[in-house]
Amino acid sequence: MGIKEWISQQTYTCHALGHLAEQVRNHGPLILHSSFVFEAMISHLKRQFHGTRGIVAQIVRNLLFAQNSGSFIRKETKEPNKVKSFIEDNIMEKKDKGLHKVGETCSFIHPFKNNPNLPDEVVQCLALEGQEVHQTERMVKDDQVFHSLAYKRRGKSCSYIVQFKENGNIEFGTVQYYFLARNTGFAVISKFLKRGNICSFGLEEQADTMIKLFIDRGILGNHFQAVTETPLVSCIDCDNILRRCIFVPSEEDEVCGYVSPVLRHYQHD
Repeated sequence: MGIKEWISQQTYTCHALGHLAEQVRNHGPLILHSSFVFEAMISHLKRQFHGTRGIVAQIVRNLLFAQNSGSFIRKETKEPNKVKSFIEDNIMEKKDKGLHKVGETCSFIHPFKNNPNLPDEVVQCLALEGQEVHQTERMVKDDQVFHSLAYKRRGKSCSYIVQFKENGNIEFGTVQYYFLARNTGFAVISKFLKRGNICSFGLEEQADTMIKLFIDRGILGNHFQAVTETPLVSCIDCDNILRRCIFVPSEEDEVCGYVSPVLRHYQHD
């Protein structure tokens, strides 16, 4: 096969491979890139048509119907208020049932545990003596589910490991549980001690020039923070939780593993 013929027949995958180095330079290691959100959309689109003819027309029609059915029904019926109530109760807010909103972007997932046994330092810090407190195991923030260690069905998910902001500093830790007090959501977090990134611990000498260049510039491994577990516990307003993290365990003496915040749509449950 000649060069011109090969160029004309290469697949999109082959074309994309030629841009990997540039993507890593611009956005960091490939593990932090997200493709799952697009895979999910492809699955959604495949359910919008049947057969092998008029596929594009079917997809467009069904998507438009799904997006505009609510407003069309409200507009065309004689009793719009009743229809609006029906739509909000049975369609628009169906996904929100079982959620309790605790902020602009946060909601707690039912069920709640009433009057939990909070640590004394948490009660004193937030002046919760005599206050009504409700504990829960999961939170939804920015359309993502955050688990806690109290959630027994979390499986192998590491979405209880979070990056958060405390006193202006960026920290990492594991969420023990969430609780609601004075209609404000809080998370009790066991903190990690940061020990530098993976590059600072030294990587093996690489023969490949490109890999060596990426390591020297801190592109590879710079996003992975070395951490160790500590007995320290923080009580954080849920608005200060920034991202979920991935966790790579390590058998090194100095660290228990490496954490890195993930992109918003990176699903690792």
